[in-house]
Amino acid sequence: MSSRLAPMPRDEDSSLHHGCATSASLASLLGPSPSDVTSPFLTATSDVRSASRPTIPPIRGKRPRTASMDVVPTPAHPSKKKSLCFSSVTTFVFPLDYGGSAIPECAGPPIGLAAYHVNSTTVDISSNTTRSSFVRSTSAGNGVHRFSHLERVRMLKAAKYTGRDIAYFCSEATDIRSSREETQEQWVRAHKERPCIV
Repeated sequence: MSSRLAPMPRDEDSSLHHGCATSASLASLLGPSPSDVTSPFLTATSDVRSASRPTIPPIRGKRPRTASMDVVPTPAHPSKKKSLCFSSVTTFVFPLDYGGSAIPECAGPPIGLAAYHVNSTTVDISSNTTRSSFVRSTSAGNGVHRFSHLERVRMLKAAKYTGRDIAYFCSEATDIRSSREETQEQWVRAHKERPCIV
């Protein structure tokens, strides 16, 4: 084992005694002890250590909040309300088509909108008169119109679906309705059995 180690250099300060280093040689290897060092040396080393560390910028404080009541509008600087104005409106027209997600409550095939629009109209509403007339014309037709079973069948025939396709759509809608009813009944049963925790 000693043949593998490199021999230690011998000088006046370090000597080996039976393969062990003396306290003088250990002191030269380890450096001065804290009791041997004076306080100016400690101050110098701490300054050197702090100078070698990267400086971390101080955390920037948050900007103080000002209440909206502190700012009083004056005639020279009236308060402005924030608003968003649109200059044009584009209306896309989609034809009626088979819509698998729009299941009717009672009976009949589901109808929805086609995947692609057939017409689009862009109206400039940058002036106030155009905007008010556009709002009046669009708000007049608001509301939900529920179609009957026969109206739905007529619409799908007009969209070039065969009677066999419409019958398949009706049976698929019936399956979905019954599945939804079963799920709702299971949910009601599960919540009735659960004790009420007060």
